Amino acid sequence: MKKFSFYFLLFLFTTSVLISCKKDEPELNPAEGKTVTVDASDYEEWVYFSFSSGDVVSVTNPETETNWDLGFLRNHIKTNGGTSGTGSGEVYDAGEVSFESVTEAPATGYVADSETIEHTILDFNQTPPATIVDISANSVLETWGEFNDEMPPSFIVSDKIFVVKSADGKYAKIHVESYYNADHTSGHITFEYKYQPDGSVSL
Repeated sequence: MKKFSFYFLLFLFTTSVLISCKKDEPELNPAEGKTVTVDASDYEEWVYFSFSSGDVVSVTNPETETNWDLGFLRNHIKTNGGTSGTGSGEVYDAGEVSFESVTEAPATGYVADSETIEHTILDFNQTPPATIVDISANSVLETWGEFNDEMPPSFIVSDKIFVVKSADGKYAKIHVESYYNADHTSGHITFEYKYQPDGSVSL
């Protein structure tokens, strides 16, 4: 009987220790997911998005402000980092994989923005109607899709998944789904994302 009581008390003690240890483990917040559409149809005005607010934000000086994470201009996307801003923005190309399969942000392999992207401004009130300018954007995010050779050309998405560092160094994964709205008007970018607000790599 005494032997049974000893093992029973030992079982209770071990169980209480395990429960106590489990309670002491930090609980990570689940990544917050959403699908949004931004109107980036203007040829010269960038539209700015914040992961923390989950919406488009007003930005006066994008090169110095850190309240935005992604900028959209037609089919171009920039991050708040590198040549585009003072934040920690960078991008990792996870390839054409399923959105659900990217569960953690990698430690290395990110690319910052650089001023090497050509942008075509169309204005049919002038001759010629096209003007090519250099803009600061992210070369990795340029691969989310491309125009085909048809006339008129259509924009075809690549189905790539990207891991993005936000302006404050937190992580999100995005999948850019479409370049057109329901009326097939170009420059309306729809993307799905999951953002980790607690700063961990869990996505």
